[in-house]
Amino acid sequence: MKRYKLLKDLPTFKAGGLFYISEYGALVYDDGGFGVMAYAQSTLEKFPNILTEWFEEIKEPTNSSNWKPQRGDKIWYLDENGNTNFTYFDEDDSYHLSRFEFGNTYRTSGECELARERRLAKVRLQRTSDFNPDFESGNGGYAVFYNYLYRKLYSMPACRTDVGEPVRYATEEDAEKSIKENERDWKIYFGIKEEK
Repeated sequence: MKRYKLLKDLPTFKAGGLFYISEYGALVYDDGGFGVMAYAQSTLEKFPNILTEWFEEIKEPTNSSNWKPQRGDKIWYLDENGNTNFTYFDEDDSYHLSRFEFGNTYRTSGECELARERRLAKVRLQRTSDFNPDFESGNGGYAVFYNYLYRKLYSMPACRTDVGEPVRYATEEDAEKSIKENERDWKIYFGIKEEK
C-alpha cells in the first residue's frame, strides 16, 4: 500500500498528515480509525500532480525487521506450531500487535518461511550442546562463526565475549564436530545460501 505525507496545509488537513491509497484507488487520510477520503480515484487520475506537488511518498522499508504494518496490510506470521499463515493487519487486534512486538510479522511468505527455517535451525543447534558459559571466570567456551571471505564455518575460543550466539561448546572439538554434523543448520542460521 502506497503511503504519503502532506507537505502543505489544506483546508481540511494539516501538513504532516499521513495518507494512503486505498484498495479502490482513493487517497485516504489515515486517522487511525476508518480513514477519511481526501481525493477520489477519479480526481487523482484527472489531476495526477496532486500527489507530486502536495504530497511526498513515504518509502517503505524493504525488509520485515524495519517494517511496521498499517491497517489492512497483508501480514505473514508463524503460528504456535510453526506453520506460516497470513491475515490483514489491524492495530486494534491484540494478537496482531503481539505478533508485531515479538517480531513475528513478515511482509512476504518467503520472508516468513526463511524465519521459520532459521528458528528451526537455531533450536536444532541449541540441542547439540548443554555447555553453559561462565564469562566472569573466562570460560566462554567455543563459538561457531561464518567467514565470508573464505566461505567457511569456523570455531573460535570466546572467553569473555558474548555476542548472542545461539549455542556455545565446551571444547574446540565439540564445536568442530557441530560444524561437521550440522553444517546445513549453521548456514541456515547465518543466512548463507547453499552453493550448488
